[in-house]
Amino acid sequence: MRNYLLNKRIEFLFILLLLIMSPFELFSKEPRFTIKYIDGSGNEYFINKNTLLYRGVKKEESSSGIYDGGEDKKVKFDYKQSKEIRSIVYKLIKDKENHIEKRIMTSGMLIKRNKRKDKIYYIHPNSELKSNLEKNLNTILKD
Repeated sequence: MRNYLLNKRIEFLFILLLLIMSPFELFSKEPRFTIKYIDGSGNEYFINKNTLLYRGVKKEESSSGIYDGGEDKKVKFDYKQSKEIRSIVYKLIKDKENHIEKRIMTSGMLIKRNKRKDKIYYIHPNSELKSNLEKNLNTILKD
């Protein structure tokens, strides 16, 4: 009887956990993030409070079949770097001059995670803020 009750409790807790966590979080291969940026080459940057996860495009995934974005990397960054990245992202979102209607070659793609729905912004290839964001992200990756 004891084992039966214990098994039922475990089963109940597991079901409760499934209900609390969204299917996206449970089954997605994509890491959790608050901001995702995809550069003009297709490299992905997942940005959280103090963590940057980089996923470089593999040669076989690139449009040219030649470009390789390098090794995947996960790094921690400090408050100052976090503040700078968030400032640039905020400016990119607010300044509509940087936005384009649809993704084109060498443009950037910024995804801001929201509890209800992700918001996607396509960033002009020649945007100075885009260049600044990429420079800052790559500096963090090199440190």
